[in-house]
Amino acid sequence: MAIGDSVFCAECGYELTGLNHAGQCPECGAAFDVGSGIGVSSGVSRRNERGDLLMKRIRTIVLALITLGIVGLTAVIAWANQSSKPIIWGALFVGLGLLATITSLVYHRSED
Repeated sequence: MAIGDSVFCAECGYELTGLNHAGQCPECGAAFDVGSGIGVSSGVSRRNERGDLLMKRIRTIVLALITLGIVGLTAVIAWANQSSKPIIWGALFVGLGLLATITSLVYHRSED
């Protein structure tokens, strides 16, 4: 008996369509049983996980771009005012931006 609807391995996400209702995933070897729901998942949760991962990557990239923008803006303001005071404030904000970017990257990597 073959699986009719799209069903995925809960461990690795391999599509189990066309396989028997119970057995082992050909990709990772995890046991599954469509009848009881053990070891299977719908594709919806996998798609949500991919969307979450994409949003985490976008967050990290946006934080890095904002930090680079602060560096550029600080340089322009310091040059226009011929003063080093904007550099001090810019360094503070760049430090905070780098901290936020690195924190985002670390959390992003730890959840993969």
